[in-house]
Amino acid sequence: MVIFPKPPREIETERLLLRARDVNQAREMFALIQSSREHLRPWMPWEEQTKSVDDSKDYLALATNWWETGRNFDFSVYEKKSGEMIGSFGLHTIDWANRSCHVGFWMGARFAGKGFVSEALRRGEELARELGFHRVVLTCDGRNEKSAAVARRNQYSFEARQLDDCVDRGRTRDTLYFVKLLNPPVADAFNENLPEGFTIVWVSETDFWPRVEKTMEAVFDENEIIVRPQDLLSDAEKSRLRELNQDYRRFYAQYLLLLKDGELAGWSWGYQDNRDSFYMVNSAVLKEHRGRGLYSRLLDVALSKLVDKGFQKIWSRHNMTNNAILIPKMKKGFVITGTELTDTFGTLVHLSYFTNPERRRILDFRSGSLRPDAAMKKRLGL
Repeated sequence: MVIFPKPPREIETERLLLRARDVNQAREMFALIQSSREHLRPWMPWEEQTKSVDDSKDYLALATNWWETGRNFDFSVYEKKSGEMIGSFGLHTIDWANRSCHVGFWMGARFAGKGFVSEALRRGEELARELGFHRVVLTCDGRNEKSAAVARRNQYSFEARQLDDCVDRGRTRDTLYFVKLLNPPVADAFNENLPEGFTIVWVSETDFWPRVEKTMEAVFDENEIIVRPQDLLSDAEKSRLRELNQDYRRFYAQYLLLLKDGELAGWSWGYQDNRDSFYMVNSAVLKEHRGRGLYSRLLDVALSKLVDKGFQKIWSRHNMTNNAILIPKMKKGFVITGTELTDTFGTLVHLSYFTNPERRRILDFRSGSLRPDAAMKKRLGL
C-alpha cells in the first residue's frame, strides 16, 4: 500500500480560492460549463459528454475518490472577489514512485485572459513541491496556442511533440509536452546542509546585480532610513567621480546567490578593500525564508572561500541593534572592532573575523579580556 501526503482541501492565492472537489459543487460547475461551451469545446473532449447536472455530479464523485486514493488532486477554482466558480485546476497522472505529476486547468469563457490560470499554476507548483514532486508536466493539444503560451510564460521547457498520440472525437491529434523541474540541478552550486530546494551559487558581477538590485533596495528601505550619496550629487560631481574611478581596480570580489528552486532567496557580496582584508558589504535572506539557518550557511560558504583565498581579516558594518545579524556573525567568530557614524546609514558597528588565531588572541589582549602569556609578551616586546 502506497502511503502518500494529502494537500489542504482549500488553498488561497492573491485572487483565488482553490477548493477540493465536492459533489455539492455540481450545479455551479454545470452552470459554468453551460456558459462556456463554445470556449471549451475545441480543447476539452469531456464538454460534449457533460449534458446535465448529474453528469457533473458523477465526475465530482470520481474526483473525490481519486483524491482519497492519491491518483489526482483536483480543485474547483473560485474568484475571491465575486465568490464565483471560475474554472478548474489539478495535479493529475500522479506517479509517486518517480515524483512526477501533470498539471491540468481550464477557465470559464468570462474569466480567460485575466492571469487566473498562471496564478493557480504557480500555487499548484508550490503544492507539488510540498508533496515531494520533482517533475511537473503540462500537456496540451498541438493546436492549442494559448495553453502552450501559458507553459512558456511560466518557464516550462518544451520537451516533445507526440504525433497522433490522441484520438479526439474520432480524429487523431498531436500533444505538446512541457516540463518544469521543481528542484533543478545547478552548476557550481553548494547545497550541503541546506533545506531541500535551496542552493548557494557563485556568480559573476554582471549576473549578480540584475537579479538582486531592486530586491536589495526594497529589503533595506523597509525598516531603515538610508541616504544614498549618489542621489545628492550634481551632474558635474558624478562626471568627476566617473573619471576618478575609470582606472580603479578591485582586486577580488565575491558574489553569492541563495536560490530556492532557482528563484532568488538571498545573497551576499563584498570585495577586497586592502592587501589582506575583505569587506563583506551586504548580505540578506528574504523574509519568507528566514528562521531556517540559511543566513548562517550563507555565511559559512562565503567565509570558506575567503579563508581559502588567504584573506587575513574579513569585516562588515551593521546597524548597532541588528541582533538578527550580529548574533550569528559573533557565533561564527566575528568580534566588535569599532563603531562609525555615517551620513548614509547612521551609527554602525564594525565586526571583524581574523583568520590567523594569533592575531585574534592579540586582539583579545588589546581589548583587556586576555592576559598576555610569555609567547605574546615576547612577540609584543613586553
